[in-house]
Amino acid sequence: MNIKSVILLSLLLVIGCEVSIDSHTDYNEMSKIIEFTDLNLNEYLLDLTKGFPQMDMLSKGDYYLIQARLKNDKNVVCKAIPYYLQYNGTDEEKAILYETIGSLDCGEDIQHYYLEASKIWEELGNTFRAELDKSLAYGDEQVLHFSIDPINPVNMREDYDNVIIGGSRIVLGSGDTLLAQTERVTRDWLSGQLSNPHSHEILTVFSEKGKLSDEELREDIGWHEGARVKDFKEVVDYGIVAGTLAAKYNEKWYAPNELGVFMFEIPYDKIVYPTTRFLREDLALVMDVHGVNMMVEQAIRENVSVVIGCCDFPGKIKAAKYLSDKGKKVLCFTDRFVPDLIGEDENVIGSAPYTLGDEIVIGNRPITISKSDIILAEDKSVDVQQYYDTAARYFSYFSQLQVTNYSLSKDDTVYDLVDYAEELDVDVIGARVYSLDDYTALKNWLEKDSGRKLILFHSMAYPYGKIIFDEFEDQVTFGDINPIYS
Repeated sequence: MNIKSVILLSLLLVIGCEVSIDSHTDYNEMSKIIEFTDLNLNEYLLDLTKGFPQMDMLSKGDYYLIQARLKNDKNVVCKAIPYYLQYNGTDEEKAILYETIGSLDCGEDIQHYYLEASKIWEELGNTFRAELDKSLAYGDEQVLHFSIDPINPVNMREDYDNVIIGGSRIVLGSGDTLLAQTERVTRDWLSGQLSNPHSHEILTVFSEKGKLSDEELREDIGWHEGARVKDFKEVVDYGIVAGTLAAKYNEKWYAPNELGVFMFEIPYDKIVYPTTRFLREDLALVMDVHGVNMMVEQAIRENVSVVIGCCDFPGKIKAAKYLSDKGKKVLCFTDRFVPDLIGEDENVIGSAPYTLGDEIVIGNRPITISKSDIILAEDKSVDVQQYYDTAARYFSYFSQLQVTNYSLSKDDTVYDLVDYAEELDVDVIGARVYSLDDYTALKNWLEKDSGRKLILFHSMAYPYGKIIFDEFEDQVTFGDINPIYS
């Protein structure tokens, strides 16, 4: 850092920033995000502060962004700059931090930092991002390109008596390279785990810790994508995606493909994370990447063979299909919208079990369902967590099967679903296992008859979802998008 920068940043730390700093960011929107969680803002910020001494320089910079945005106080944000300038990362990480410094506009030479980022992206082969940074450096208007068509509707088979579900598999070996999302893998800002997003220290427990008993928590198995990556990393090399660009079109946000065409819609709540950097009002840099939709450009540029990320949004499924069509394997353990790809013959697997060894085999759990089988599919009412509708979404594509939906209300449990299954004398249940109660209710139902079958959705990301898969290999499978008909 030159002497001019040292003097300037020292002044900023003393007097705070002017209100024009970080001018493209809507602080009111960011400060609202805590309202949609059960967190107490003051307690959250206090816990974050306690962890500050152990943070790396990049995370210390992000700590001040979070403090500023959640407290709606721009006088704090420029305290991040000295820490960003001390961080020593890869070339890509440096480019992201140069863009960050440029976006915050804390008195540094914005043109210099955007041009330095542009040079790095050019060297890394990301031409469109290099050109975009150059336009930001000179204040030029850069035309953004969008392709926002949805996935075409599925044409389902109508002429079959039986369907085999769960036969699809993805095999990972030592020659594979895996790319994972940031959030719930290397860090999780919402649970206060503000570690380096590029770290190789994998997290396996998140906001669940401190809320659940040891029996419910099952920290030994772990949660979300982080726990699954930790299982896989002994066999495959892996990397983390952080710092994805997002652009706004007609009030919606999109991530790009490898050519810089913005195609994959991003939920708004992921845009207004307090760690997001806004380069313009219509252009953001998302550090805490969450979802396959924000991983496409990096997966293709880095030529990885497998991608693991969240698939609970239409834009994420569009990205999963795009990557599969490019020859990538896609793992979606959180799979709410994976059913939209049924019949498309894609190399995408949802909430599937796996076996570990010299190779990792994901899926390969075939179960046959006939037209004579009675199926009860879990659904949800408006006041129940959205993921509980995945089974009903999946089975809606099988018009030849006998399917009845059971819509959970806020007063229902999976025990009520199982009671209804007993009344109907069903052969197959489609459901989600999230909690110990979900697991116990469905385990008891399976144990009463070895001929009973359970198709699980949005379950392998949670400890008891993994447990029930492991315990009932002959009775439990996943929502396979490549069924076999006969």
